[in-house]
Amino acid sequence: VGIQRYLFEMMTTTTRDTLVSEIKNQIETYLPYLSKFKVTASEDSKNNFLSLKITYKINEPSVVGNFDINLPLSQL
Repeated sequence: VGIQRYLFEMMTTTTRDTLVSEIKNQIETYLPYLSKFKVTASEDSKNNFLSLKITYKINEPSVVGNFDINLPLSQL
């Protein structure tokens, strides 16, 4: 996805939506065994923090999971 590309970007709604869209495209391309996935992103600009959440289902066997990552924007 190139999340480092967003290091010096203002985290606007458009930027956040673009990031979520790129993550979804990468999942569809490189993880075809995942289905019914949902990607959400939120930011705390006051504390310079980005939070990503990916909820997914593995097709076979049927496994549902969650992946949360919280990144200080200074670490990207």
